[in-house]
Amino acid sequence: MWLSPAKTCLKSAEKSRILKPFGQRIEKAEKGIEASEEKLDKLNAAMVEASQAQDGKKIASLSRDMHRYQADIERLFDELEKSTELYETEKKQYDVLLDQLDRELE
Repeated sequence: MWLSPAKTCLKSAEKSRILKPFGQRIEKAEKGIEASEEKLDKLNAAMVEASQAQDGKKIASLSRDMHRYQADIERLFDELEKSTELYETEKKQYDVLLDQLDRELE
């Protein structure tokens, strides 16, 4: 069966359209992890200061904030893992399809 180069081009465009949302989710999760880790570093430094000053109220408040950011990081890593797996699965399927189309064009 003969297929036109246009069909390969359309499949390539479809691949990009399908993969783009996964790529955006991956990027969003990575940026969120980075921002949360930076905030957690600042909270750790503040915790050291609060501990040295023996400020119990500040320590309790910082501890809650640190816990929240650690939970965010764990959630974002889960999101990153799931999005990456979906991205790779979809990418592999389109790569196989495009390889088949290229072979049929030869």
